[in-house]
Amino acid sequence: SRKAPLQTTRILLPEDESGFLSPLPIDLLDPDDRTAQALTRFGLHRIGDLLRLPRRDLAARLGPDLLRLIARARGEEREVPLAEPRIDRLEEGIDLEAPIERLEPLSFVLRGLVSRLAERLALRSLGCRELCLDLQLGNGMKERRRVGMASPCQDARVLLRLLRRAFETRPPGAAIEGISLFCEGVPLRQEQLDLFLPRGPAPNELDETLAELDSICGAGRVGTPEVPDDHRPDGFGLKPFFQTGPGSAKQRSGDPREANRPIFRDPGLTLRALRPPLRAEVRIERGTPAFLRSAISRGEIRRAAGPWRTTGYWWSPSRRFAVDHYDVLMDDGSLLRLCFDWRTKWWQVDGLYD
Repeated sequence: SRKAPLQTTRILLPEDESGFLSPLPIDLLDPDDRTAQALTRFGLHRIGDLLRLPRRDLAARLGPDLLRLIARARGEEREVPLAEPRIDRLEEGIDLEAPIERLEPLSFVLRGLVSRLAERLALRSLGCRELCLDLQLGNGMKERRRVGMASPCQDARVLLRLLRRAFETRPPGAAIEGISLFCEGVPLRQEQLDLFLPRGPAPNELDETLAELDSICGAGRVGTPEVPDDHRPDGFGLKPFFQTGPGSAKQRSGDPREANRPIFRDPGLTLRALRPPLRAEVRIERGTPAFLRSAISRGEIRRAAGPWRTTGYWWSPSRRFAVDHYDVLMDDGSLLRLCFDWRTKWWQVDGLYD
């Protein structure tokens, strides 16, 4: 019987890499378009042709990016970087055969544009934080709109829903003859799971809900209340909701189980501000409120504390204020805060204590 010949495997040493790669085309090194065109113009088609020329002269003529290409050809680059999309701006557009005036046919056209845009984003593992629309109207005018999102998204259903909401809130001024939809691709936000806590709602679901509320209520009208740096008694502010994802509560303590552990504190009295304040009628006896008539309470005032005067913006005719506040205990047991506005000479119920 004949024995099969033994097959030997040649081990390629690092110093032999250049000789192995020399006859191969330069395109295998994945140069960018500008560098590939320049090398072709100089007549360099093989990796060996590139390695025979001096590095310094090549870099002086073609730019410093060529040094990384030479290092890759010589085997000096230990790890090839991951491929990244060179074009982050994605655009989809269509010229309509007939002008569109109603929302339903417009939604049909937008569905095709958004689905193609979302698919291109998914292939690049990117999302969009803002959608921009250029509308060509039938009266010859152009209109640009922007639809923002709380976090990068590549879900076509969510994008289409936000676009519909934007057109429902503010319809275009005339029939639409052409649409261009474009966005800048940004990395998606990843959710880091916790080994000790149950999985919460997906971050994108909360962000999508906030984006829809923002499109309905208007920019700057959705958020969590905050105390502004202002002395006005009725001053308040809104700030964006916390960002979802890995919670900052876990970072406050070394034990991740502390994030869901309840903290018990004595709340004491809580003032619930009434906005706008309720008009009231007050009877004064000996300089102190003695009787109150309002929509929230009516009767004798058993005890009253105050006044505490607050003034400010005296230099501004429209923003200046001067108010006196009283804390009063009614005969029915309710504890209220009264306010007397010196500008309007009105009594108001400014809040109630819980």
